[in-house]
Amino acid sequence: MGGPPHRERQTTLWDTREVPGAGVPASFARDPARLLTLVDALDVIVWEADARTWSFVFVSKRAEDILGYPLAQWLSEPDFWVSHLDPEDRDQAVALCQAATREGRDHALEYRMVAADGRRVWIHELVRVERDPAGEPSRLYGVMLDITDRKRAEEALRETYDRLRKADDQRRQLLIRLVEAQEEERRRVAVDIHDDTLQTLAAVAMRLGTLRRGLRDPEQESALARLEQTVQLAMARLRHLLFDLRPPPLDRGDLAGALAEHLARLREDAGVDGELEDRLGRALPPEVLVTAYRIAREALANWGATPGPARSG
Repeated sequence: MGGPPHRERQTTLWDTREVPGAGVPASFARDPARLLTLVDALDVIVWEADARTWSFVFVSKRAEDILGYPLAQWLSEPDFWVSHLDPEDRDQAVALCQAATREGRDHALEYRMVAADGRRVWIHELVRVERDPAGEPSRLYGVMLDITDRKRAEEALRETYDRLRKADDQRRQLLIRLVEAQEEERRRVAVDIHDDTLQTLAAVAMRLGTLRRGLRDPEQESALARLEQTVQLAMARLRHLLFDLRPPPLDRGDLAGALAEHLARLREDAGVDGELEDRLGRALPPEVLVTAYRIAREALANWGATPGPARSG
């Protein structure tokens, strides 16, 4: 079992002596054995101890079921409680109980005890401190609850949460690597188009222009002009494709710049008008930057398809 071994908090156990008209029922007063039977039937350890020595003077029979030690051992060993605390919890549990007893405070704490068969049993204990006429702590009355199952459930819940958190972290890392791989491929294709295809088309356009200017036949000149126009249109579309693949501002970490250029293209191509405000105020990690751009670009495309003025912030 894991987690912090102890918690202490102020508490007040119910005392019939403090309630007018309340007390032990008459049937129990006439038959103490009946009261003892009731106490022994409870699924908790009820106990009484000397506040000065911490020696038990009464322990309910449920103690044998929960921890496995005979009642005689609880009552005969002066340091039974301390000696059977889990070594990892002993110092803190003893210190908490000593301080509360010395101050006369009712208290509650959690710790582990070592059962007779070696098991670690989690205990939640409520303790009431009784003072003598001089105001000094004289008696301790307590209840021990076995909360081992609850602690195991809490530990299982923590382990499940940790597994889910690790799985989520792995998913995030996988997503980051996927985005990086996609963007790297986009960057490679964009470089190939710029350095190869666009340069080749530019050379073709220049050659066509030279040829057209040397012609004297109007029909041939018109045909070459149309061919040159087609090449220029292809180059313009490739430049648009280059921007779609990897806007240069993204390489500088400039999300607003990339979106502003896309907005300018929408204004030019679709005749829409709008204004972009940069409220980010901080740099984004590369994978977040790219994802944000793709999402915002899609939103701008949808906005551009809607007629009428708009404002995107």
